[in-house]
Amino acid sequence: MQNKVTISLLSSRWSIKFGLFVVLSAILSFQTSCKKEMQSEELSDGSNVVFTLEGINEDESLDLLASTSKGFSNSLSSSSNQISTNKNNIVNMNGLVASFTLQESSNFSTAIDSTKLVSSSKSINKLAAVSILPNTVKYRLILYDKSTNPSTFVSSTLATPGTAIAIPVVKGKNYDWVAFSFNDNSDPGSSSTNIETDNRDLLHAFGTTGVIPGVGGDGTDVSVPIKITLKHKLCKITVEINAANYVGNITALNASLASANYFSKGTLDLKTGTISDISAYTVPQAITFTPATAASIKTATYYTAGTTAINPFSVNLNNISILSNSITRAMATTQPFTWTTIVPGPSKNYTAKIEFLKLDRSKLKIISAGSSIYGIYNDSRSGLYQALVSTPNNFGPDGIVATTSANWSITNFDATSGSLSTLNTGGYKFLYLGYAYQISAAEANAIIAFLDAGNTVFIATERPGSTGESSLLTIYAGTNSYTSWSYLATNTSNAVLNGRFGDARGKTIGNDAGLGYVMTNTNSVLIDVLASSSSSPFYVAFFKSKTRKLYWVGDGGFTVYSSSYATPGSANGAGSFPFLMNGSKVPYIGNWYTSSNVSNSTVVLNILTQALVEAQ
Repeated sequence: MQNKVTISLLSSRWSIKFGLFVVLSAILSFQTSCKKEMQSEELSDGSNVVFTLEGINEDESLDLLASTSKGFSNSLSSSSNQISTNKNNIVNMNGLVASFTLQESSNFSTAIDSTKLVSSSKSINKLAAVSILPNTVKYRLILYDKSTNPSTFVSSTLATPGTAIAIPVVKGKNYDWVAFSFNDNSDPGSSSTNIETDNRDLLHAFGTTGVIPGVGGDGTDVSVPIKITLKHKLCKITVEINAANYVGNITALNASLASANYFSKGTLDLKTGTISDISAYTVPQAITFTPATAASIKTATYYTAGTTAINPFSVNLNNISILSNSITRAMATTQPFTWTTIVPGPSKNYTAKIEFLKLDRSKLKIISAGSSIYGIYNDSRSGLYQALVSTPNNFGPDGIVATTSANWSITNFDATSGSLSTLNTGGYKFLYLGYAYQISAAEANAIIAFLDAGNTVFIATERPGSTGESSLLTIYAGTNSYTSWSYLATNTSNAVLNGRFGDARGKTIGNDAGLGYVMTNTNSVLIDVLASSSSSPFYVAFFKSKTRKLYWVGDGGFTVYSSSYATPGSANGAGSFPFLMNGSKVPYIGNWYTSSNVSNSTVVLNILTQALVEAQ
């Protein structure tokens, strides 16, 4: 028993000694760590500066009076304080249509907390918006002792939003403070002087604590609260590819910057917030979009410290595939997009946006005239009526050319004269004149005005000798001479012939019943030849004006259709109905008469597609 008691006493004594050692070690460790953190010979006497990170000052100008009646939303529109340029620029990429705009906003984020709207010094009625940082973001807090000049480093603390940070200070002293972050989950670094910018969102704020109240040893604990609102120090430039107008996703995307040297880096002075030593830095030209998976909107973001205008800023869209309702729409030919001008600066936010559109058919208001089935006439033999109105497969929400649900706006006159009195007053943008229409002199003048306004005219009357048509041919083709044309004409390689409905370059067009005309002695300065007679390249069967959107073909039956030829090859040997469509009333290039590649339907719908794009 004595042995057991002795061991217990020895253990107690050892425990007491060990406990004293631990306490003394902890005190020494605390003092050491404080010195390391504060870099000061004087320890804190129970006083602290308590920092709370409010968020990011987005410098959004909100009119209090204008907003009061509407109420504030927790998600403010990113279009606020926004400018757009190139608003009406629309590109037709083989039937995939996109607009491209440049938007500028002072708001980096749409996650605005309306409870933290603060008064702006610019106007009593203005508010500045504060966006909230997630608690995964890391930032640094640095203190400098102002009792020296310049102030000297005291401490650097790694922190996260949502948690108040108490940093020990000394009563009677004044401190400079700095907060900075890269708006991500990485430690922004322990530097107390400068930091290099890169392709991240550099956030920064600085200020002074004021003299800490009290005197050392007065027995009071002092807590000085400071709220921090960070600011963006760089300009944000986002490239956005947007297919949200489609019910589906971008499944493949490849795009590149036209230059690797659009952006600049610099050195941020942590105490003053100024950026110096600005120089260009290179980025990979291949753009990495997020998300990496299929999505309707994909973005890539860049940051620059530069303030020199980027003019121009260009992106090459190399290929894209959009999957919507099991239909894939793809473009694999590089299309450049160019925006002017980006003028970068701190807290500026630009979005270079490429938005794929569904076209509104009603915006292309069409007027048509001619003998019954040869216009856009409700008849089974009218190729244009069947292709445009009777099926959504060509133009529709899920059509070859994607459109909204809005219907066509078509006015058709089953007449061979006197139908164009409202041509320039009815809001029309496309005129189709079919077989036997006789253009009067007055109507020729109306057509000239219509063309001068930027509208499109397609003449397929088979009446080149009529007064008005002869006048138009003289003006736009340099001749009113013509001769007869047999069944076929060979297409040129003009780009107009290629489009969403197929590539008709180098193919042929058919002349219904072999009764039509070709123009002779045309002026090549005035026209682009689209097809010439198989008997002579100087006999022009189909042309486009170089200066206006005027198309002329020498066959009045150019668009007549027969459902009997819905199966490719079934029209071989036929001499009529050269407007070829399959059982779904979708154009095809195929056998007709003695040719294996007649393309009337493809050509006309490609031209209509371009007119529809231009009407948006």
